[in-house]
Amino acid sequence: MVAYGALPLNVFPVSPFLTKKETRIAMDTSVVISTYNSKRNIGNIENKGFKDFHCIVHAISKDITFVDDQISSTSDENQLEELVKKIKKIMASKKYGNIEELVIIDAIQRIGLEYYFRDEISAALEKHYNLYHSTIEEGTDNLHDLALHFRLLRQHGYHVSSDALAKFKDKNGNFNQELAKDINGLMSLFEASQFRTRSDYVLDDANKFSRKLLKASLLKNIEQFEGLWTEQCNAFFIELKWSVNKYSPNPKEYLNNGIVSSGTHVVMAHAFFLLGKEINKKSLKELSSLPSIISSTATILRLWNDVGNHMDKTPNGEDGSYVDWYMKEHKISSYDIARKHVSRKISDAWKCINKEYMSSTSPFSKEFKEACLNLARTVPIMYSQDESDHFQFMVEP
Repeated sequence: MVAYGALPLNVFPVSPFLTKKETRIAMDTSVVISTYNSKRNIGNIENKGFKDFHCIVHAISKDITFVDDQISSTSDENQLEELVKKIKKIMASKKYGNIEELVIIDAIQRIGLEYYFRDEISAALEKHYNLYHSTIEEGTDNLHDLALHFRLLRQHGYHVSSDALAKFKDKNGNFNQELAKDINGLMSLFEASQFRTRSDYVLDDANKFSRKLLKASLLKNIEQFEGLWTEQCNAFFIELKWSVNKYSPNPKEYLNNGIVSSGTHVVMAHAFFLLGKEINKKSLKELSSLPSIISSTATILRLWNDVGNHMDKTPNGEDGSYVDWYMKEHKISSYDIARKHVSRKISDAWKCINKEYMSSTSPFSKEFKEACLNLARTVPIMYSQDESDHFQFMVEP
């Protein structure tokens, strides 16, 4: 069973070799959406909302067994109802602390599904409103947590004081420059500052401070990312030369280049930054070296895409996909043989991802490895469904 392991990530760069199937899912190259920072308008919720709920439930519960749960109902509406109940049960449980509960509420709101949880959210925020002053008195030093607490309460009409955020100022009345290292905290502070009123001088300062540092951080990372973007452009150029010169690469040669042209390493570099990690020469070297967890994710993306594109052949009967080059090299005409080969390669790539995810010697954080895992999980969802929500490529003929 294909797992819905994370919220959809709108992260795929646009290749100059887009065919009809690729164009269908091509997305903005500059946008990376993190696990619970996804802002999407979900229309026709009765027909497709259950998929997002499935993602949210797993992301929140972190219960790996839930990935393989089979939902008994065959109708979208019943699946939606079951998943709403699952999330409500999670929200009602006592397994989460105060900040975790706020993160859950924020995640639900960001994908526009708070309608189903009005009572639960209202009850939770009433409790957090009563806890707000005690939280301040306890003296939390986590900028993200306090800013999130403040923002959600104001967002729901509670006029809590913004003075609590003044604790992050220095003796001169300026926000501490050490906060420049806390990207998640700065993002949360910036969002909190959007709920300022005329008398909220602390939030006026917070807005200027967070905006300035986030912009500076973004510009710095754009400079750092130039090398990765150049690598991707070079991979596009190689594909262009192959097309112009009517050159037929062997499958290995094509896939090695395709892993780079897929842009997965660029996507994950942005995710690395959004997860609050510092982008420097060392981290960029690790990312550009295409470590196994990134190259395996890219392999899954490229092969799923190519299986779909093989059905959209060019007028001369070629599609420039991995399937095409594999069938030519091995002089086979059976698509079924090629499909099974690609299926095995995807399976092998998943084994590599799983191994790296569990590795205790990996140079990457658990959060970054989860991002790679979740990106790989979204690929089948976008490339393989027909109108009946069946995964065509995975169905045996």
